[in-house]
This record gives sequence, structure tokens and C-alpha cells, in this order.
Amino acid sequence: MLTNICTVRCLGIFIVLSSIWMMSEVEFPDIIWNSGFSSSLTRYIMAMLSPVAYLVYLLHRFPKRYSPYLRSLCYLFSANFFISVTLQLTDKVDFAESVWITHICFFIMVITLSAIIIHRFYKEKPVSLDFKLECVGMILLTCAIAVEVYLYYRLEYMMSGSFLRFGLFVYISCLAAALIMDSRNRREEAIRVGQELQNSRLRLMISQIQPHFIYNTLSSVRTLIKIDPDKAYDLVYDFSKYLRANIDSIGQDGMIPFSRELEHIKNYCGIEKLRFGDKLSLVYHIEADDFLVPPLTVQPLVENAIKHGIRGKSGIGTVKVHSFEEDTCYVIEVLDNGAGFDTSAEAPRNSAGLKNIQFRLEKIADARLEISSIPEKGTRAVVILPKKKAAE
Repeated sequence: MLTNICTVRCLGIFIVLSSIWMMSEVEFPDIIWNSGFSSSLTRYIMAMLSPVAYLVYLLHRFPKRYSPYLRSLCYLFSANFFISVTLQLTDKVDFAESVWITHICFFIMVITLSAIIIHRFYKEKPVSLDFKLECVGMILLTCAIAVEVYLYYRLEYMMSGSFLRFGLFVYISCLAAALIMDSRNRREEAIRVGQELQNSRLRLMISQIQPHFIYNTLSSVRTLIKIDPDKAYDLVYDFSKYLRANIDSIGQDGMIPFSRELEHIKNYCGIEKLRFGDKLSLVYHIEADDFLVPPLTVQPLVENAIKHGIRGKSGIGTVKVHSFEEDTCYVIEVLDNGAGFDTSAEAPRNSAGLKNIQFRLEKIADARLEISSIPEKGTRAVVILPKKKAAE
């Protein structure tokens, strides 16, 4: 719920200002506070400033589509504050005489917030329980403000304060309870996502180390030992590194340098190159490698390009790995001139789970995967990693 430090600060400022506002309504003994004028001045100033802090909090709390309305309310209360203070300091009009302007601002705020809450309940389904609880507090607070304004004029410009204190207390209590519930839900969600990521790594590793792949590789080693021991040595080295990278990825919770993922790609391609021979051409165009990627996210794309693109192509097939840097992100492209496929159709069942890769990219790095393909011409897979997550 409170997603950044600015939101927390705005909420804290609102609570402090509201507390001062409530204290100004209390009659203290003269030994503590004996100035009626300073108490009245504090009450009027807090009444004008508290809504600004609260609206800034809502500006960070609510979805961006409501920002124009909340920002307009912030400007309204800010203008009201500066105009009222200016009139007070120049002895034109004091706070008591201009308080009706503040009341009009409160009326506009109550109507606007009520409309926003109703719209959110209507559009956003299902509505989270913590948001419902906060809305209950908001409704009670707005009702308390409305009652206080009514009593102000009903009692011939005398402030009651009891309803306002009650409304603020209930709202802050509801907000605290909503915060506790939201924190608990976030912990549960984090545990669930962590378990899903672990399962996705296992599924992806198992999908890559298929028995026939191991058997074919070991058969190639056996054949090469007799006719070309040096190639057999290279193949065993690449295969051992390939297996090690897959096994290590099981316990890898975070991200790894792209250079390590690239090494894993080259180990895999070294194995496939011996199997395909001159039919497979590999191109590496690495313009940037000083960033992080989730493990086993780019290599499976290269594997798909070879298995489902080049294998079904007649003639020489080319797979290109291209990485580069843009203003806000790092981009990795895997291109092939293979068989291609219809992107509107279901992906091949034996492909190295594109949905699995998309899920891990999104959850670990806030990244995305884009696939485009033309039958008989080739496929382009693009991984886009935001710099805020991928930068070392």
C-alpha cells in the first residue's frame, strides 16, 4: 500500500498536522497554554495545511488516472492558504472572516473524494480488503468534517471539534489496520512468488536437460574420442559447463552478470555446433554486457532458435545474439533466419517455456519479452531490461 518513502512522509506530515489541529481544539490550563489568539491561529493554519498533506499522500496512494483531480485539489487548498495568510498579514481580512472559503474547499474535496471512491469501487473489482477498510475511515472522516462545518454555522461560529477528533481518530485507526493487513498480504505474496520462481527454475532446467540431449552429446563424445580427441575434449568441457550452469541456477535467487549468461550460451552453442556442423552459423554482436539478467532467460531463447528454427530449415541457418544499451534500458536480441512460426498460433509444446521465461523476467527484473516471427523467414526474440534493475 505504501509503496515509497515519499508516500510515508506525506502520511506522517498529515498525521502530525492533524494532531496539532486536534490539540488546538482542547482547552489547556493557563500554565500550559494561555493564549487564546495563538490557539485560534494554530487551528486555522492547521485546517488549511492538513488537507494539502493528505491530498499529496492520496496523490501517491491512488492510481495515476486520478492524479489530475487530486492535484487540482492540492492547488485549491494551497491557494486558499496563501491568500488567507496574505489577507491576515495585511490586516485586510482575518482568518475568522475568511474561514468560509476554507469550508468551500472542504466541500469540494468531500464531493471529489466521494466520486473517486465510488468510481474505484465500480471499476476496480475485486477491491482489496485493506482499501475497503481505508475507505470506511475516509467516509467517516469526511462526514465528521461535514458535521463540524455545519455546527460551526449552527452554533454561531463556535467550533465544536469533538466530531473532527473522532473522525481523525477513526480514520488513522482504519489506516493503521489497513497497513497491517497490506503488509501481511505483501509478505504472503512474496512467499508465493518466491515458490513460483523456484518451481519455474526447476521446470526450465528439466526442460533443457532432456535424456535424448544428454544421450546424443555423450554419443558424440564417444565418437570424437576415436577420430578427434581435441574436439572431444572441447565438447566435454562445454557440456560440463552447460550442466553446471543449469544446476547452479536452481539456487540462484537474484540476477547474474550478462557475461555469465553469454558464456552459458556459448557453451550450449558449442555443443550444437558439433552436431549441426556447417549448417549452423553463430554470430555474437555484443555492444553492452555490463548489466544483470535473471539466469536461464537468454540461453533458452537461443536454444529455441536452434531447435525450432534452424533444425527445420534447409541450408545454412544463422543465429545472432545482439546486446546494446538504450537511454532507459538494456536490450538483448536473439534472431534467426529459420523456419519461423505463426505468433497467433500456440507455441510448440517442446519449446523451452516462453511463458516461464516471461514470468521470471517480469518478477525478478521488471523486464519483458517480445516475440515476433514470420513463417519461413525467421524469428526475433527481444528481452528489454530496465536500467534501474539491470544496472550493477
